[in-house]
Amino acid sequence: MTLLGTIRKNRRELPAEFVVAKERKAASSLFGFQESTTIVSYCPKKGKVVTLLSTMHFKEEIADDENKNLLWY
Repeated sequence: MTLLGTIRKNRRELPAEFVVAKERKAASSLFGFQESTTIVSYCPKKGKVVTLLSTMHFKEEIADDENKNLLWY
């Protein structure tokens, strides 16, 4: 069974650097790995952060412009 989805930023289990949006550049990603779980904090624009959790993805890779509908693989 795999899990893939967004995480609310008020979860206390998330490290502070994954939630802070003020100091991040637009279109930047921050990856975190732990055993069989990957967390990605993506900043689509300044002041906004989206945090994703996956048990299916294990690499620090982002899709190229050809596959805009894919965030990671």
